[in-house]
Amino acid sequence: MTSLIVANANDDRLRVASVERMVLARAISSVGSRLTTFGLDIWVYNVTHSYWAFVLLAFLVTMTTLVVSLRAGVIVDSAHKGRVIFLVEASSMAVVLASLIVLLDNQLTIDFICIMVVLLTIADVFRWSSLQAIIAVLVPRAQLGRISGMMESYRSATIIVGPLLGAIALVSIGLKGILICDLVTFVVSIWLLRRLLYQDALGIDADKAHRHDATSSAAVYWLRNRPALLKLLGFYAFINGGFAVVSTVQSPFILYRESPTILSIAITSMGVGTLCGGRIFSRFANRLCLEASILFGIIVESTAMVFLGASTQASTILMCMFVMGISAAVAASANQMMWQLNVPNQLQGRIMAIRMLVAQSTPLLGLLVTVPLQSRIFKPLIDGHSGTIDSWMNLIWGHQADSSVGLMMSCLAALILITTSAVLVAGGLGLKRVLSE
Repeated sequence: MTSLIVANANDDRLRVASVERMVLARAISSVGSRLTTFGLDIWVYNVTHSYWAFVLLAFLVTMTTLVVSLRAGVIVDSAHKGRVIFLVEASSMAVVLASLIVLLDNQLTIDFICIMVVLLTIADVFRWSSLQAIIAVLVPRAQLGRISGMMESYRSATIIVGPLLGAIALVSIGLKGILICDLVTFVVSIWLLRRLLYQDALGIDADKAHRHDATSSAAVYWLRNRPALLKLLGFYAFINGGFAVVSTVQSPFILYRESPTILSIAITSMGVGTLCGGRIFSRFANRLCLEASILFGIIVESTAMVFLGASTQASTILMCMFVMGISAAVAASANQMMWQLNVPNQLQGRIMAIRMLVAQSTPLLGLLVTVPLQSRIFKPLIDGHSGTIDSWMNLIWGHQADSSVGLMMSCLAALILITTSAVLVAGGLGLKRVLSE
């Protein structure tokens, strides 16, 4: 009996070690992806000098996620999850390699970047579905909080390192060198992920899925009978609509007011905040109320976004980004842990796919109405030349070319802040009952 317990403990340690290597691999490849994203953002801005191009790219990401997510969840649950994530990393590396070849041939265009974004988004949908499923299968429940916090900490490290290296790399090695660095990180990531190919546990749930229902209907039926989780899903769908718009216009908004260097420092500041938030959650996960962590995290994040939209000084921008990083990390970690604790292993991929589908539906609507919102509502408010309200708005948000964008960011964040506060005052989402079932 004692030998069996020791054997199970050793097996758990080996599984957790495999997950830790996977999270590290994802962090390393994310550094390269952050470099590439930063470099391409500057390239797109220099070519278009408009934040509408950023809206277009965000729209493509959202639309692709909506189309692919459900099918991706079914594939992840009915295939060996380690092989799926291995193939995803290899496919992403191939896309970056193709982009480098096009750039070396001086043929890089906005159209090609759009194609690149679509392909990488497809890979990312499969990556996140398989990542969450692997964690749920291999990590004991008692260590889920630590792994969730570790993921946020590593993610924050990539946010910190990526923009800083990106700003340096743009000057020293250019976009071509950045893409080469991205390729190197993918090679390292694939090497670290190789052991997942031989994890038998990652294929066990596939048999269960085939014996029962390997379609999305089983996940939908399971979710329909859990009203508290449905509320959480709907709540995130709502707030993601506003957050998606703010996140999309955030980089061009800062570039309008400051230099690329300040944008790099701002993103790094957010990464430092995310690192702190991830570490806080990892340390206190088993003592925190997950529902309170989600709601208070969103309240603090949306408050910082309100001030970001009205920021005119670099120091204020950096502080807002730091606070947004801390609060977003805590809320995201608590949300992930809530789902990992409650979803059966054989449904993890499909439930994750449904979450992505629902969470991305409102951002799609938000991005579609961004242009008319900014041009027909917020810009006239800023451009008004008479009245107390106009003077008050100009005093807070200024009278620059990007002031209407800042006003839109603040108003959308304020809407999220008010809604989340109302949910909290009304008694929350009922998630405490889910954990006690």
